[in-house]
Amino acid sequence: ISQWPVWDDGDSFFTNWVTHPIVGSQDYLFYRAMGHSRWVSALGVVVQSTLFEYTVEGLVETPSLVDLISTPGVGVPMGILLEESSNWLVSTDFVPAKILGHILNPMRNFVHDRQIGVYNPFSKQFMSVSGPLEFAPGKPEAIDLAYPFFFEQPFPLGRFRADLEVVNLKKNMGNGEFIFYSLRIDVPSKSRLWGVYVQIAQSGINSLSIDGVGQRDGFEFANVLVGGKHILFKTHSSIVSAGLGLMLPTSYKDNVGRLQTLTLFRRNFPINLQKAWTVSPYLTAAAWSGPFNIQAMVQNDFVLNASQLEGNSFEYRINYSAVTGVNIPVIASPVLFAEFNGYSALTADTFKKTDLFVTTGVRLGRKYSPGFAMQFPLTGPDKSIDKYSYMFDFQVRF
Repeated sequence: ISQWPVWDDGDSFFTNWVTHPIVGSQDYLFYRAMGHSRWVSALGVVVQSTLFEYTVEGLVETPSLVDLISTPGVGVPMGILLEESSNWLVSTDFVPAKILGHILNPMRNFVHDRQIGVYNPFSKQFMSVSGPLEFAPGKPEAIDLAYPFFFEQPFPLGRFRADLEVVNLKKNMGNGEFIFYSLRIDVPSKSRLWGVYVQIAQSGINSLSIDGVGQRDGFEFANVLVGGKHILFKTHSSIVSAGLGLMLPTSYKDNVGRLQTLTLFRRNFPINLQKAWTVSPYLTAAAWSGPFNIQAMVQNDFVLNASQLEGNSFEYRINYSAVTGVNIPVIASPVLFAEFNGYSALTADTFKKTDLFVTTGVRLGRKYSPGFAMQFPLTGPDKSIDKYSYMFDFQVRF
């Protein structure tokens, strides 16, 4: 962070002059949707990109001068073009043009009257995350169960989530760190019987070495997760749901081998494996009585085009989880929980097939909910490199 930015950051032309300007254009569109002028919005992009280079990425790599220039310098004009094109398309009476207008300016789907939320295409309503918390049928239980870190809870719930995990590695990995962070949005149907979700993520390494050879610090864009779930049945004290997740191969760049290094952490290999598609059907269930609850889940991962893991084109993994929590009826609504997670890669040839972890933590709040947890490996290939990890997240439920 104390170093001057460098021009040659090792990234490709596409990353520097396409990816970063696209991010800058979306930042610009956000500030415009919040009611700011063009000049103020452009200044916001400059400030935000500078903070990103000197905080998120600056923790593990020297800030990039080319990114500091391209993000606002190309991103702002791109944002102006997208905004004007979107306005014209939405003003027409041609439905496909209106749809394209919402695609060109995604902020139309997330900002309305300076309120942040999400446009629900199923109910055709804008759901704001501000204002009083209103409980729909089943929603109190949904919020009660929305505390785990590695678990698809059975209730469809409207939610924004941002999370950060730092995995502290052992001496054989240079006492370095794996760093993962992601953003996720969940959108329920109007009936709250089903819902869909999208997650984007980045993965990084810091101060890591393998066999005494230092690895280059930094982050890479990981695979995007899209999915949905549907309630199969629900009683006054239990619920069972089925869902399907699809991991898309969006980790387009690995020119310095960071993602390949990150796959050594087998727990997360589907999200970091380049060119791989992962199809994940799952069942998830919960039961509760008073302040106590228990949840369980089983998931199958069918990983296609997975040759960069072990050389095999297909990998299969079964995931199983159980978690128990207690809601303490005091101020801040704390939830204490313990989570057990297991992953068995049944097709693995070059590493142990089963990883087991235990996670303990606390979550606070209802509508606005910060959480903290620590995870410890119990057995498996990750135990040989992972000492422990700590996690923070923040959820906004609606």
